[in-house]
Amino acid sequence: MSVQFQVENISKRFGQKKVIEGISFSLRDGQTLSITGSNGSGKSTLLRLCSGLLRPDSGNTMLFVDGDRVPVAGGKHTAAAAPFLRWYSQLTAIENIELIHGDDPYLKRRTIEYCERFGLKDELGKMLSAYSSGMVQRFALSAAFGSCPSLLLLDEPGAFLDEEGKSLFKEIFAEESAQRVSIIATNDSDESLLCEKEVRLG
Repeated sequence: MSVQFQVENISKRFGQKKVIEGISFSLRDGQTLSITGSNGSGKSTLLRLCSGLLRPDSGNTMLFVDGDRVPVAGGKHTAAAAPFLRWYSQLTAIENIELIHGDDPYLKRRTIEYCERFGLKDELGKMLSAYSSGMVQRFALSAAFGSCPSLLLLDEPGAFLDEEGKSLFKEIFAEESAQRVSIIATNDSDESLLCEKEVRLG
């Protein structure tokens, strides 16, 4: 599978404040990018623009899989672990996985395997409302990796993780990023160093 993700001169304004202005980059399968900058510089906004869940005021984002342009948002090609995505806290982890992947046994199995790898094997039958912040983050990362996306978007992936969780994330990211286009928005220099390219905001 070949993947290409292009961001062409995108800009975004909220009221009178221009948060993102004229950002462009292009990534191919196996390439990784970090979005860095100070708090409030627009990292999460740029990631949301990349996800297709937020429309730019100008410019375009385009995702190509095996030469065909595919939707960035609302399809099977993009997965994210980010605060702008919400889980059903009154459902169990397994029930959330079933909602995400429907009738796809392969993606369900992959996601469960990543949950187990992140230490959640005995927690899958519990409601997410009973999870700690760190456990929710482990679940969110498991769901993103398990979705086997063409485009993987991660916002502060190490947030709420202990050292063991951060080590597991780095290990899995190194394995998974070789197979797709991956973007991390982060203030953590260790996470930024996982990526070969960088867009610095602010």
